This record gives sequence, structure tokens and C-alpha cells, in this order.
Amino acid sequence: MNQSRGFTLIETIIYLGLFGILIFGIIVTAYNLMATQQITAAKAVAQNEADFLINKIDWLLASSSSVSSPLPNQSTHNLILTNSGETLTLSLSDSSIRLTDTHGEVALNSTNAPVSELNFTQNANKVFSFEFKINNQIFTSEKYLQP
Repeated sequence: MNQSRGFTLIETIIYLGLFGILIFGIIVTAYNLMATQQITAAKAVAQNEADFLINKIDWLLASSSSVSSPLPNQSTHNLILTNSGETLTLSLSDSSIRLTDTHGEVALNSTNAPVSELNFTQNANKVFSFEFKINNQIFTSEKYLQP
């Protein structure tokens, strides 16, 4: 009697092909998971930076005694306000929202979240709105200015 031991060459090639397809699928899935994680992390950084910037600008507006720019029914790229007799300016420079006062200039956002647009608007009803863009995400906020 002739007994067969082991795999034939054809069976080995088929098993290796199936194993290769399985490994390829695992690698593609792992790559997609890592790419998705990086995108999610970038969105989280942008959201955290935006939350900080919105809170900081809201605080500056709430504590200011007057807003010089933008005037009612105008839109500008700079915010100029007076706080405790000191003039403060918010502007966009080198992908950073910068706060300028008599002591100098400081960037409000980190370099991990570059800002590409910044607009301030005030309507006739003293509703002040601003928007900025971080990593192609637009963030907006509105605040009523107390007379």
C-alpha cells in the first residue's frame, strides 16, 4: 500500500496564498486604524485649542470696557478693545492668534493647531461674533456686549 504523508506541492502553495491574503488584510486594517487614530487625535487637538481660544476671547470681551474695532455693522480681522484703561489687540499673525498689549505680544494658540482665518463681527444690536479656522475646521462663537 502507498500511504500519502504530508502536503502536496499544490496544497502548500494554496495554503501559503491564503495565509498571504490573510496577512495582507490584517496589515491593511492595522494601517487604516492608525491613520484614523491620527486624524481623530488632530481633531481633538484642534477642538481643545478652539475651546481655549473661544473662552479666552469671551473672557476678554466680558471684561472689556469698550470695543474699538470692529464697529457696529462691520467685520474685521482684528479685535481692538479697552480693558482697565489698557488697549488690547487680537490679530492673526504667522498662523497664531496674538494678543498685543503695552507689555508686548503673546501667541494664544500652540503651534500644533495653526489658525488660518480670523474674523470679528459686531452687529447693530451689540452682538459680537467671531470665527476662526484650525486644520480646516471652522469654529464660531457669539457674545452679547453689555452696554
